[in-house]
Amino acid sequence: MADIAVAITPFVAGTISADVITAFGDIESVVAGNTAVIAAAGDSSDVVVSVYAASAATVTFAAGDNPPSMVSGIGAGSAQAIGAGDVALITIPGGQFVQSNGTVRLTVAANTCIIGAFRMAREQ
Repeated sequence: MADIAVAITPFVAGTISADVITAFGDIESVVAGNTAVIAAAGDSSDVVVSVYAASAATVTFAAGDNPPSMVSGIGAGSAQAIGAGDVALITIPGGQFVQSNGTVRLTVAANTCIIGAFRMAREQ
């Protein structure tokens, strides 16, 4: 098992891209048994994770251990099944999956996935 760092790419308001899921920003290919590690800096409230699977796959978010979070003890997220050729866009509940070092971890259980993390633009 290896940790694969997935950097957060900020979305820019008003930008349109047809290839966000597979070719935009800092996406990473994560093979089965490895863990994507997203450096959320402790704030996951506006992060969207994209998971693309060419073949059917399953990913699971690790339970958070961030001590200030009121919901960190809820536990790991239920396994997300992604069909072949499908994309799952997942918002991360604030605090539930954040680790004490500020990261969010998701493990790929079956087949390789392309994983990206995006921070939503805030209105100004």
